[in-house]
Amino acid sequence: MSYGTQDEGDDLLIERCLRKEMEAWADFVTAYSPLISAAITNRLKLYGFRVSLHDVNDIRQQILAGLWQDNKLSEVKNRSSIPYWLAIVSGNAALAYMKRKKNMATRKFIPLSHNIGEDELGDLLPSSSPDPRDESSCNELTEKIGHAMEAFPDQE
Repeated sequence: MSYGTQDEGDDLLIERCLRKEMEAWADFVTAYSPLISAAITNRLKLYGFRVSLHDVNDIRQQILAGLWQDNKLSEVKNRSSIPYWLAIVSGNAALAYMKRKKNMATRKFIPLSHNIGEDELGDLLPSSSPDPRDESSCNELTEKIGHAMEAFPDQE
């Protein structure tokens, strides 16, 4: 299976996956796991995250589970673009995973027996204004995607 193009066998594999055939799904996982892992690793490195094998495996597992449970492959209209679609989905899932992980690490835990004053409560509640770092990262990503999209022929 090549990642740039798909042949009739790949189309059949996708159709069988959509019918939830376990053997086809196992073949899909085997064929596309390296692509998903590479997309995760590349996106995280691009944004300066330290990439651990544990995180890559967790993210890949979440992506594959979501594809299976929610039948996400059915959303892809052009089956020949599945590798590209998987790379984008994987990169986005990686960033979301790291954001959740960061939020969990910075979350303050307070025992139930602790009395919270108004000043302390304000520090604990999330701000409604966007984080400038997130906004900057989003703008940068949008610009990079725009440049990448311009490189594609009009028909794609």
